[in-house]
Formats: sequence, structure tokens, C-alpha cells
Amino acid sequence: MLAVEFQVVLYMAINLLSLYTLNNAISLFLKRKAVNSKSGIKVVVYILYFVIGTITYFWQVSPITNILTQVLLTFVIMIPYSGSFGNKLVIVCSYTTGVVLLELIVGITYSIHLKTPLSQIVNDDISKIIGSLMAGLALLLVVKTLQLYQRKKEASERFCFFDSLQVAIIPVCSIFIMHTLKELSKYVVSNVQWLVVAALLCVVFINLLFYFLFDRLRKIEKLKYENELLKNQSEYYIELEKQINLTFEKIRTIKHDLKHNLVYLKAKLQEQTEDSLSEVENKIDLLIGEVLSDNIKLYTKNQKLNRILNYKLFSADKENINTEVKVSIRENASIDESSLYIILGNAIDNAIEYLNNSASLEKKIAIRILEDNNNLILKIQNPFIGYLDFKNGLPLTTKQNRTMHGIGLQSIKKFVQDKNGYLKISILNNIFSLEILLYDEIKNK
Repeated sequence: MLAVEFQVVLYMAINLLSLYTLNNAISLFLKRKAVNSKSGIKVVVYILYFVIGTITYFWQVSPITNILTQVLLTFVIMIPYSGSFGNKLVIVCSYTTGVVLLELIVGITYSIHLKTPLSQIVNDDISKIIGSLMAGLALLLVVKTLQLYQRKKEASERFCFFDSLQVAIIPVCSIFIMHTLKELSKYVVSNVQWLVVAALLCVVFINLLFYFLFDRLRKIEKLKYENELLKNQSEYYIELEKQINLTFEKIRTIKHDLKHNLVYLKAKLQEQTEDSLSEVENKIDLLIGEVLSDNIKLYTKNQKLNRILNYKLFSADKENINTEVKVSIRENASIDESSLYIILGNAIDNAIEYLNNSASLEKKIAIRILEDNNNLILKIQNPFIGYLDFKNGLPLTTKQNRTMHGIGLQSIKKFVQDKNGYLKISILNNIFSLEILLYDEIKNK
């Protein structure tokens, strides 16, 4: 017989595990409400769930009453989340059904393993607690596996056995540890039961800490990627400012020298001699050469688009990658600069990175940018050797292929989806093609 105070502590730990699992399960389907919602309500909701949930372990009533209490508590936990009543009802019913079935499966499996009737396990305090802990860890493992699968699906990455092993290793080991503690409890005298209780508590908190750190690491990786994207954008705008300043200085120099050059040309023209006309021709050729020697290329008369193409394709020129650019955008078209940067920036960077790390005989990037009834059409192509698996419209990234068309394409896909646009990625005749259509993206200035 386990002391009542030990039972209370262990059931509180079980309920804490249940609360954490439920929050993770709800987050699979619902989003939290705005940050400005009252945080005090969330605290009250969690305390209410924690207290009532702990009491139900000692509340000797019918199973139906306990299930209805669980349903009500689950609804209470959903208060900080947005969503329709119908969606929440489906989630509550599915979650509660899953909890009951999992507890039955764990209980029956445990009784078969111990070769002990289920009724005897329920009446034994330590067996019932360990069974509840095992069921709680099994449910947490299922929820975390679903979370990992969802993240892999959103990122168009392959879900493999190694990924599931990362999530499962701690809970599975914990279940074996708890079973060992159950066997040891048979030989532990009552005055040192606290050792078993302390060990069980450690198991629970190790699992919570493991998953907490696992989630934090994922968020840090996501934040690192977003910071890298912001860094690239900042570098672009810094380089753009430098180019503008350089152009401004060149204009000032040209304006300063223009008067003297015009006076010189006028004087030579007035001489009306063959030598003077030859000098005029040479001078004009010299001036034209100075202008054409500039590194800035004119891909289009649309200044905003031309600046971005110059900045991004400058990297391709440095890597000796040929570029073929065709733009059909009117000069006065207004296009969101962030749209151009995110799509062209990521697509060109991906193509450059692949061509620099592949055995492709031809290093070339072809870019087509068109407008059609205010719709923006972009097509970026580069040679590609090999084969890619696709999922949800994106190439699956693997460890051997992580540098090619990975996180940049995810960023493009999310951006296009937010714009309600169209994205198509294909490989045909060893050519990788990225095609994008953004509706009503082009405006008049």
C-alpha cells in the first residue's frame, strides 16, 4: 500500500504530464489567440485543469463521469485557442477517445506482461500509478510523433525511422525504467517508498525536460533561418544603397564634366576641319565607353526590378555562371520589392548553390519575368543532373541533398501561398524549373 501523500505527488506529476500532452495535441489543429488576450485567463484555465484533473484520480465515481469530466476539462483548456465550436468538439471527442483506447491498450498489455488480471492491477496502488504513467508517456509519444510528422510535411522533408527514434528514445527507455521500479517496489519496505516515488518523479520530469528542450531547439533553428533571411535582405539593401550612392556620385561627376566636354566639342565642331571632326568622334566614343564600362546592366527599364536582378546576378557573374534574362515588364509597373526579393533571391541563390556543387557541364541560369493583365509570371531554370522525389509540390530534402532546393523553396512556397498564387516545380530533360504566378501583383505607379 502506497502512502496517500506519495499518491498525491505522483498523480500531480501524471496530471502535469497530461496537461503538457493536451496542449501539444491541441496545437496540432488550432492556433493560439492573439498575444494581447488576457494571460490571467490562461493561468486560471491551467490551474483549474490541474486541480480538477488531479482530484479525479481519487474520485471514486463511474468511468462515464470521469470521461465527461475529461471532456469538460479539455474544452476549458481550449479557451486560449481560436477555432469554431464544431472543430473544438471534434478535437475533444477524438482526443478523449484516443486517451481511453490508449489507456485500455496499455493496461491490457501490462497485465498480459505481468501475467496478472487487470482488476488486480487497478486495485494495486503502485501498479495503477505506473500504468497511468506508461499510458501518459505513450500518449505523449504519439502526439510528439504527429507533431514531427506535421513539421516534416510542411517542410516537404522525408519522415524516416531515425526521426521517430529521436522522439521515442526517452519515453521508451522511461517505460522500461518504470517497469523495473515496479519490480523493485515488491522488495522495498514502506519506510523507503519515497525512493521509488522520487525515481518515478525524475522519470516524468526528464521526459518533460527532454521534449521542452527538443521544441526549443526547433524554434531556435527556425529563428536562425529567419535571421539569416533578414541578414540577406539587409545586405541587399545595404548594397543597393551603395549602388545608389555610387550612381549619384557618377551623375555629379558627369554633370561637372559635361559643361567642359560640351564646350570642347562645340569648339571642335566650329573648326570644320577633318582633324577636329575626328577628335569629336574619338571624344564621343570615349564618353560612350565610360558609360558602357559600368558594371550595372540594363535588364529592364523598371528600376526596382533592374536593381534586384543586378544585385542577385552579380553573384552568378563572380562564379562564372552564365545568365540569360528576359523581362517583359512595363517601366511604370509597381511591384512589391519584398515579393521580388524573396522569390528571385531564394531561387537564384538555390540555382547558384546547386551549380557550384554539381557536376553539371553547363553552368547557366535562365530567368523569365513577364506580366499578363497585372499578373506577375516568373520562371527560373537551371541544368539539373539526378532525380528528386516530390511531396506537396516540393522536392524532398535528404541528408545527401540538403543543400539543393531546400529551405529557400520552403520560403518561396509559403510566400506564394500567402499571396494565393500558383507554384510549380518540375524537372524535365535535365532542366530544373521553378514557375510562379502571382495574381494582381503588378500595380500602376
